[in-house]
Amino acid sequence: MATQLTSSSLNKRKLMVKRILISLLVVMIGVAAVWSAATLFSTKQEARRALREAKDISLAIKIQTIKADADGTTILDRKRTSGFTKAAEDEIRELAEVSGDIYLVSTQIKSTGNYRFFYETEGVLVDFTRGSDETIAYKVYSHNKTVLAND
Repeated sequence: MATQLTSSSLNKRKLMVKRILISLLVVMIGVAAVWSAATLFSTKQEARRALREAKDISLAIKIQTIKADADGTTILDRKRTSGFTKAAEDEIRELAEVSGDIYLVSTQIKSTGNYRFFYETEGVLVDFTRGSDETIAYKVYSHNKTVLAND
């Protein structure tokens, strides 16, 4: 009789340990799912913020181009990393209210109004292109993967 009680209590313990392990596994999977969703949401929010800033930069470039045309000057300086003159870059940053790095990649502002630039801020890179017909194309990268794109 004593052996039956021991065997029965041993089976109950095994069953309880299995239930505890399954419960822990379910909790861990739930935590991992919530963590992944929160990380993805945060990454997309950062990407959207960077894209909004890039659009602001684009408008500031347009304003500075019009202003420079009226003054008979240029906003371009290929010797600088940003591709803009110091004064134009400062004004673009002030108008757009951005702090990230701006790199003018290509421009035909004078002839067609086309330009392309990269905007980098806090681990997010925006590849932004404005066409002569006011169309825009962009890709937003975060940690070497595309987060948002419209091309």
